[in-house]
Amino acid sequence: MADFTKYDLERYDRQIRINGFGEAGQMRLKNARVLIAGAGGLGFPISVYLVAAGVGTVRIVDCETVELSNLNRQLLHWDEDVGRGKVESACEKLQEINPTVKVEVCDEVITDDNVLALVNGMDAVVDALDNYAARYALNREDGEETWNNARRDHKQHPSQSAEGTKEKIREGERMSNDEFPLRNPIPPGAILTGMILG
Repeated sequence: MADFTKYDLERYDRQIRINGFGEAGQMRLKNARVLIAGAGGLGFPISVYLVAAGVGTVRIVDCETVELSNLNRQLLHWDEDVGRGKVESACEKLQEINPTVKVEVCDEVITDDNVLALVNGMDAVVDALDNYAARYALNREDGEETWNNARRDHKQHPSQSAEGTKEKIREGERMSNDEFPLRNPIPPGAILTGMILG
């Protein structure tokens, strides 16, 4: 990305002044690309703060429409947004909050078939979902990436890897689900009861 404009330097002045952050830290934010899975009660504060802080590209994925019952906690959506897609509503407000940030929207369900394309090119993925099937898809993708990174890091810095992981990588063995405990924390098909807060 281009260097800072006068607008950038004034807008982000307070965080640039933080010792150890400075212009270099702000430039890392400006060049960062973050996917936020979910534009509801969890996605709202995350997206607002990332955009306000100057993260260069924020991609929001959500397939739901705004409902009246969302408005008490999903503050990117207003009365006039009821019936609109959440990503469309969120994008409009986020661009108002910071017009220098690129907001990408994907109005679709996250599945095993599309998750790779959705996370492609992202530096970070934020899970703000209330949908376990989509969470599993993100976790599986993240698990694959973790394994690939561990394998790459072992080749580059063998002494920095944990002994068990090094041994498995040396043998070319794939780590099991038990070694990625967050991949499927709840059995698929389980019936969950309780309140959705987000």
